[in-house]
Amino acid sequence: MTTATLTRRREPSAALSSWGLIGWLICLVLLFSDLWVLGPALFVLLAGYYLLSRDDGPPVVPAAFTYQWLQVTLALWYLVFTGRRIADLEGIDPQRMMLIGLIAVSSLFLGYHLVARRGRSANEVSDSTDRRAPSFTLIAISYGVAVLAGLSLPRLAWMIPALTQILLILGIARYSLLYVLMTRLLKPKPRWSLIALLVSLEVALGFTGFFAGFREPLVFIGLAILGASNRRRWSTWVAGFAVAGLAVAAALTWTAIKPVIRKEYSYSASAAERLVNVLNVLGPALQASTTQWATEADQLVSRIWMMRFQALALERVPEVVRHENGKLLLEAVRNTITPRMFFPEKGVLASSSDDVRKYAGVYVTGRERNTSFAFGYAGQSYVDFGWPWMLLPIFAFGCMLGLADRGMRRLLKSPDIQDGIRVVVLWSSLYLYEISWVMMLGTATSLFAVLMATGIVFERVFHLGEKRQLRRIEISTRRPVPRPLSSRRTQLPTGEQIPID
Repeated sequence: MTTATLTRRREPSAALSSWGLIGWLICLVLLFSDLWVLGPALFVLLAGYYLLSRDDGPPVVPAAFTYQWLQVTLALWYLVFTGRRIADLEGIDPQRMMLIGLIAVSSLFLGYHLVARRGRSANEVSDSTDRRAPSFTLIAISYGVAVLAGLSLPRLAWMIPALTQILLILGIARYSLLYVLMTRLLKPKPRWSLIALLVSLEVALGFTGFFAGFREPLVFIGLAILGASNRRRWSTWVAGFAVAGLAVAAALTWTAIKPVIRKEYSYSASAAERLVNVLNVLGPALQASTTQWATEADQLVSRIWMMRFQALALERVPEVVRHENGKLLLEAVRNTITPRMFFPEKGVLASSSDDVRKYAGVYVTGRERNTSFAFGYAGQSYVDFGWPWMLLPIFAFGCMLGLADRGMRRLLKSPDIQDGIRVVVLWSSLYLYEISWVMMLGTATSLFAVLMATGIVFERVFHLGEKRQLRRIEISTRRPVPRPLSSRRTQLPTGEQIPID
C-alpha cells in the first residue's frame, strides 16, 4: 500500500466533519417544522455537493447542481430569512412538488456522476503536464476577436435561419476563452487590476443585450477563481463571494431597469448606444426607496423560483388532464435529430406558455407577445409519465451528459482548452431547472457538437495539446578511469595507428 493511499484514507470525510454533522442536524430539525420540505432540501444539497465536488477540475457541476437546487427551494428560504412571502406562493401548497423537483434534480446529477465519476486518472494528469499549452498572448487575442465577433453574430444568426443555432453557439464560444484567460490572470500571482478590467467589460457588455447577458460571464469568472486558485485560502473564497455579490447586485439592478430597457431596445443600435441608454436609466433606478428595492427582490426571487406552474399541474394531472405518455419527450427528440440546417421546412417551436395554459390551467402570455413562461423539464416529464416513471428519462439524460463529458476529456488534448469547453458545455446543459425538454436536448447536443469541433480545430491550427519533444541528457555519475598516455593512439585517415608519446 502506497503512502499516498495511506494519506488519502486518513483524511476525514467532508460529510462527517463538524460542519457536516451540524448540517445533518439542521436537516432533522427542519423536517419537523411547518416548512418540512426544507429538511430534505438541505439534505439533498449536502449530499449532492459531497458527491459531486470530488473532481479536481473546475467545480462547474457542483455549481450547476446548486443553482438548480436554488430554483426549486428559493421561495421558502427567502420566506424563512426575510419573512417576505412572494405572490407565487399564494393559493398553492408547493411542498409536494418541491420534493418531487428535488428528487428529479438528484436523478439528473446522479446519472451524470455514475457515468463521469472516474474523472482524470493519475496518468492523464501527469501526461497533461507534458503537452503544449496556449500562450497568454494567443488566449488574449483570441478572446478579443471573439468579443468583437459576438457583437455581430447574433444579428447575423437571425438572418440565416439554417445556421441560427450554430452562429448563436459560436457567439458564446468566447466564454471558453474567458474562462481560460481568467485562469491565466490568476496564476501564478493574481493580476487584480486586469481581472477587474475584464469583469467590468463583461458586465457592461451584458447590460447592452435584450436579456441578462452578464449572468454567464460572472458565473465563468467565479468558476475560474474557484478552479484555478487554492480553495483552502480565505482570499479565494473572498474573491468568489465578491463575484457572487456582484452577480446578485447586477441581477437586482437588471430587474429594476429591464422594463424600460426592453421597451426602448433597438437591435439596430450599437453596443455603445445601448450602454449609454442603460446608464441614463440606471441613475433614477438607483435612487429608489428601500421599499421599492424590496419589491424588486421579491420579483427576482419569483423569477428564479419556477415551481408554481408545476405545483398547479400536479393538482390537474391526471385528474383533469391525462398523462401524455411520452408525447412531449418524443417531440423534443424529433426536433433534436432534425436540425434546421438539413430540414429547413421544420416548423417553429411551440412556446412553453402553451404547456402552462394546458397543464397548469393558467392563461399566460405567449408567442403572440414574444413571451414565454417556463414549465420545466421536470414538469413535462411528470405530465408525460407520472410518478415515479418520470425519473427515468431525467436519469438517462444525466447519463448522456456524463458520457459527453468523458468524450470531451478524451478528444480534447490541451488541458486549458479542455477545461474551457467543458465548463461552457456542462454549465449551459445542466444549470436550468426551468428549461423544457426541447430546449434542453437541443442546447446540449448543439453545444457539444459545435464547441467540440471548434476546440479541436483551435488545437490543430495552433498545435496545442501536442506532446513536447524533450531531449534526454544522460549524465553518468561514474568517473572515467584515465588510460596511460603511452597507450593512447590517434587514428590516421589511412586507418593506421601511431603512438603519440
